[in-house]
Amino acid sequence: MEYRNNHNSEFIPAPAELLFKRKVKSLIPNVDNSKVKDYSVVKKELIKKSKKQKKWYDRTARKSEHFELELDDESSKILTWSTHKGLFQVHRLPYGVAPASAIFQKLIEQLFQGYDCIANFLDDIIITGQDRVEHLNNLDKVFNILNDAGLKVKLSKCEFFKSEIEYLGLIISAVGLRKCENKVRAIADAPAPRNTTQVKSFSGMVNYYSKFLPNVSIIMKPIYNLLTKNKHFCWTPDCQIAFDKIKELVISDKVLVHFNPSFPIILTTDASNDGIAGCLSHKMPDGDERPISFISRTFMPAENNYSVTDKEALAIFWSVRKLFQYLQNQVFTIRTDHKPLVGILGENKNIPTMASARFQRWAVFLAGFQYKLEYIKGNDNFTSDLLSRLPIKGDVVAVDSESQSTYMTFIESEYFPINRNTIKLQTNRDKIISKVYYYVTHGWPKSINDDLKPYKDRHTDLSVEQGCLMLGYRVVIPSKSRKQILDELHSTHLGVVKMKAVARSYVWWPKIDLQIENLVKSCDFCMQLRQNPRKSELIPWNRPSGVWQRVHIDFFGPFHNSYFLVVLDAFSKWLEVKEMRSITASNTIIELREIFSRWGLPLTLVSDNGAQLTSHEFTTFLKSNGIVHLRTAPGHPATNGAAENAVKTTKRALSAALADKKNKNSPKSVILNKFLLGYRIAPHSTTGESPSFLMLGRKLRCRLDLLYKTDQEVVCEKQDRAIKNYNGSKEKVFNVGDEVIIKCYKPGSKESWIRATVNIVLGNKSYECESSEGITYIRHVDQMINVTLVDTETHFQESDNVGSARIDKDNGKEARTKKVPSKLKDFVLNVN
Repeated sequence: MEYRNNHNSEFIPAPAELLFKRKVKSLIPNVDNSKVKDYSVVKKELIKKSKKQKKWYDRTARKSEHFELELDDESSKILTWSTHKGLFQVHRLPYGVAPASAIFQKLIEQLFQGYDCIANFLDDIIITGQDRVEHLNNLDKVFNILNDAGLKVKLSKCEFFKSEIEYLGLIISAVGLRKCENKVRAIADAPAPRNTTQVKSFSGMVNYYSKFLPNVSIIMKPIYNLLTKNKHFCWTPDCQIAFDKIKELVISDKVLVHFNPSFPIILTTDASNDGIAGCLSHKMPDGDERPISFISRTFMPAENNYSVTDKEALAIFWSVRKLFQYLQNQVFTIRTDHKPLVGILGENKNIPTMASARFQRWAVFLAGFQYKLEYIKGNDNFTSDLLSRLPIKGDVVAVDSESQSTYMTFIESEYFPINRNTIKLQTNRDKIISKVYYYVTHGWPKSINDDLKPYKDRHTDLSVEQGCLMLGYRVVIPSKSRKQILDELHSTHLGVVKMKAVARSYVWWPKIDLQIENLVKSCDFCMQLRQNPRKSELIPWNRPSGVWQRVHIDFFGPFHNSYFLVVLDAFSKWLEVKEMRSITASNTIIELREIFSRWGLPLTLVSDNGAQLTSHEFTTFLKSNGIVHLRTAPGHPATNGAAENAVKTTKRALSAALADKKNKNSPKSVILNKFLLGYRIAPHSTTGESPSFLMLGRKLRCRLDLLYKTDQEVVCEKQDRAIKNYNGSKEKVFNVGDEVIIKCYKPGSKESWIRATVNIVLGNKSYECESSEGITYIRHVDQMINVTLVDTETHFQESDNVGSARIDKDNGKEARTKKVPSKLKDFVLNVN
């Protein structure tokens, strides 16, 4: 494989991400080229050359049909790959491009044009000969043509001097063509029905092909008797005779047809609790549908745990791969009775990014074919439904061995352990989760209780991994362990937004967002030390083009007998905090040198007008290192808002953690390092990514990663919600009886927050509040915060997904709930 790095500045539209799949002694590149323009495919009558009766037959296969055709410059740009080392342009035609097979088919046909003794389907070349001398001459011609074209064949895939050979699903010999036994093995070896449901499926298939079967009603009479109402199911010898006779008729030439690429091709698939199946058929000119091949197999043990959607998708993937020689380079229709797959794997659909890894690999594989996905009712899916209920048994090879990797390990805390076995045990004991587990593995009923509705709404994303319920890549936590998980999320006091962001990367259960909000509102440390409400519009800095180009610094202290230097990278939001005994210019330079030794010298440094930052010593240090120093206007610290916010976040988190009795024996340095780790792994509200990912290009490992055996990167949409949120203040209205916290101004002490209750509405912006001690206060709305708890048992508003707020279509902002203003409550309004 050859490729070159794309060093030019020309725009490359939507480069495809490059992944690798391990194979024996090699790595196979996997690329999503589904968006590359599709080209028309020329249908060829490949069998007509093979119908001439010959004595000897050979079949050769090339060493590799990929990466052998050179691309021109324009095609190379279209097939750009995105890797961890940048964008690369492919020199040669890769696998997975829709027109690749048609292009290669045309090339091989041109090489052997005019040779009646040679036929090919992609890299499968068949050579015939009437006698040994003629056959050797034909072989010599083929090898010379391939050698001149620079193509090689793989010896292990070749067959020479055969009296008969299997080609395109047919056995070709001197006596003519006959069907291959593998095409009909799924019907010929199908076991006898074991219950009435399987008998109904068999009868449905027989009725579907009844016009081609002579005397079918007479032959099927013993089996039809089993469907008599209130009759005990008993499979008799007469039923077995009828069953075997019908199978012989179905796989005979009265029903089966040879593959002909000029007729429309239909692939019908299905999955049941017993196995998966597929039926390849032609729609004949008279409108009848005639089968070409039947396939089926039972599930692997791990595949039994797949969700219904994954099982149905597996049926499609396995059937297409099994019938590859018929479907490659052809336009065909896939029929499924599982409607959600039409919206996930349908034509012109992007590969689902939030699906499981195995599902994405199946989607990448199917992207190399030209198909249309159609939904049919289960009652009309006769043949595949029968084969999936009566799959043939034998040696089954897993189609996706990588998907058997496990994701769960354990969470461990100072106070409790939650490991994989604990979650598995609690899943079996939990009244609701155990039902969901059963429905995921056996199918959902039509009617369910209200407790199961949140799970039913997401049933297409639910699956089972090693006895634990998974929602996509997140673990569904049983009710008994939810309190411990919430405590772990809240242990660093990061606040509501960051707690939700971290939770969405690891765990899920219904109403988890509301429970996180209530937990933070109930935490006196978080409420007492939280920042003031936003009041004015934010005017942001221009974002740098890379990491560590512009840094913002500030100090805070004395704080617990220490000062702290805060350094924030404007691009990645990476935070550095250094504890200092004194904040002189020389000490500041020492700390900055240590930070710069790790991350390099920034282009610009932004600070306020502190004495140590405007001193000659500090100014000389920056100039000697080529760093531009930008200072804020006097008395306007908001200009350095990035550093100010970093100081508030750090100080609030440290204060809450130091006040928490759980940390009374922890040194201050340990608490600071735990806060920095939690801050760096949490997705930032401005960038939508964690600072560690933008700064280092990877996720930092934390205790919550112990839930997973392999690391999972958080892939989030980039959001810039801060500007919209700051764009104008929002109206705040409090009602009598609301629980609030208000600013308390005591002489000779710092400002603090106390809890109170709204007693009287004095005006549009003023309220009279009473504290728990019975003291009355008059406060403005900017000095009040609503902390009324939301009842998670009666609140049906789900906010599980990011960006779930209602959006005003006119301006793109979050719309407020419309209600009557408090100033008009005493008036009688005209509702007309």
